[in-house]
Amino acid sequence: METVQVKVRKATPEDFKEVVRYNSSNKPVMGLRLGLPYLLKSKNTGNWEGWYITDGTTDPKDIADWLKNEMIYIAPKEFKK
Repeated sequence: METVQVKVRKATPEDFKEVVRYNSSNKPVMGLRLGLPYLLKSKNTGNWEGWYITDGTTDPKDIADWLKNEMIYIAPKEFKK
């Protein structure tokens, strides 16, 4: 088994938003960004629970709750050496 180290940061609500369509006034309608890998940290134990990826079954209410409780992390947008 190999060990891998990954730098992560606390996620923000903006990390999970993307334009999904435009309304009749040509204004963007935001929705859940699909395909975003994220890591959950247990609120009770502080242990990492595992990696997940947003998809069509991801509940935006769960994401909002995890963000509120500072349980959700993502990889930085830019990797620095």
